[in-house]
Amino acid sequence: TMMVLGTATYSATVQEVDFLIKQDLEKNKFLIVEKSKDLTPEQKFMLINTNQKGAGLPFALNFFLGLGIGSYVQGDIGGGIASTGGEVLGIALMSQENTAGTGALLFLGFRIFEWIRPFSYASGYNNKLSMSLYSYETKKIGNYVSLAISPEIKNISTDTENESNIGYGLKLSLNY
Repeated sequence: TMMVLGTATYSATVQEVDFLIKQDLEKNKFLIVEKSKDLTPEQKFMLINTNQKGAGLPFALNFFLGLGIGSYVQGDIGGGIASTGGEVLGIALMSQENTAGTGALLFLGFRIFEWIRPFSYASGYNNKLSMSLYSYETKKIGNYVSLAISPEIKNISTDTENESNIGYGLKLSLNY
């Protein structure tokens, strides 16, 4: 009976952490760190695979449709607003004879931004997700500063005969 209760507790914790991630990773970060301390590495890995952001579809939507639609779909509201605003402003400036060149450059610049943004947003989000689940120790200092210690795995390439080595260590993060 003890094992069944233990499994049920882990399952409830996994569901609770999953809910907190889906609700708002950034706002719930400290609660996620606290609750994920009791999760197994397999459960944490499952949560990462379930909740990580991809960049393929958002990139395709931004590339073919524009206006930041892919960013909105990805959940990147800030990137979507910047893209939409930049494109609309660029088109508005292109419609005026004396600012057509500036408008075209602005439009092109924001289109390029839209192609890059899904990858940078996904990378940042996935890093926050991983840090939230795998932080060993996180201390909140004030309202906007946190200190975290987490494991880090790096691919250390030697470039001799295309061999690569994997290095393990601890990473100290100060976020403010």
